[in-house]
Order: sequence, then C-alpha cells, then structure tokens
Amino acid sequence: MPAAARGHNMRVAILFRHVYFREFCENVAEALVRRGVSVVLSDNAKEHDVDVLLYVGVHLFADMPGPSNALIAGVQTEQLGTGGVQGSSRLQRNRNRFECVKGCYDLLFDWIPGVCQSEGRSFLPYGCSPGPLVTEQKEFDVCFIGNIHHSRREPLLKSLQQDFNFFPDFSPGFGPAKLAAIQKSRILLNIHFYEDGGFESPRMFD
Repeated sequence: MPAAARGHNMRVAILFRHVYFREFCENVAEALVRRGVSVVLSDNAKEHDVDVLLYVGVHLFADMPGPSNALIAGVQTEQLGTGGVQGSSRLQRNRNRFECVKGCYDLLFDWIPGVCQSEGRSFLPYGCSPGPLVTEQKEFDVCFIGNIHHSRREPLLKSLQQDFNFFPDFSPGFGPAKLAAIQKSRILLNIHFYEDGGFESPRMFD
C-alpha cells in the first residue's frame, strides 16, 4: 500500500461509468473527504496520479490500466446475478467481463453478502448518507422506480394499482426528484428485474 494511503494525504480516484452508481460514489467521496482524503470522481483512471483507484461496477471496466503504483480496489455490484441455470444473457455477460479482470485488483468488495465468502470478496454494505428531514406530506401509498415494461414487473404492478395509489412517475430520475417521489409515498416497492438477480441492496437505502 502506498505510504500516503496510510495517512491523511491519501489521494483517491473513484471511477464509475453509469449514472446508477453516481449517488453511491458521491456518498463515498463525501465520507472520505471528511477524513481528510483528496478525492476525484472520474471515468478514466489514466487521467489521475493517485494512491488508490476505486472502481465501482467492475464489470464495466474491461479496459483496465497497465501497471500502476496505486492500490487498485473494486466494488462489484449486484449486476452479476446468482448464476442460476436460467440466468439472463446480460448478467452472464457481466460475469464473464468480471472474471476476465478480477485478477487485476488488489482488493475486491461486493454489495451482496452471500457471494463474498464463496468468491473471495469482502462484503461492503451499500450504505447511505443521512437524508434531509422528511417534510413531504404522504400523498401516495406506493412508489416504484424502474422499468415497468417487463414480464415480471408489469402484471404485479397492474394488480397492485387496483388497490393502491401509486406515485404517477415510475422514472423520476436521480437526486432531488427521486427523493421527492420517495418522501411523498408510504411504501417504496422493489421488484427484481432479473430472475437470477442478487439482492438489490441500493434500493434498501433509498
């Protein structure tokens, strides 16, 4: 580990390539900055001379950098699936990408506790920063965020909509708009998109 990585002069680049991971990366960055760490958010490791490169969504980074003096850490997310017999082709593609690059990392973390012991990764809870005090009036029974045009989700949602008042926008985006949708609803509902998807821990912290 670089000497600076053991003290308050550590420099960290947090790398991500999907808006889905932005909130997580921003929260990690805020926590590190509060501890005196210099942090930059980016999508290209080659642009930064740092002590630690932290990749979020390892399966999205097939173009790993060459030899580096930096400690290389990765956070693998739930997009690998559980390896079921009828797993989706997309999750299998993600796993293939992950398997090709995992040997390049000094440390690997995962959001899913169940796979860590069997696959040699360390459990890193998704976590969250304390949100603002909830002041919104609860206007709706249920909030669902995501793609509703799906064979698993659509029939369930249509059935529930007969008895419950849903927040009308299923795709409010990220940041304040998403927070407002959640705060105006009594229940935040999650329905797995993939049959063999792992536990979607980010939704638990919304």
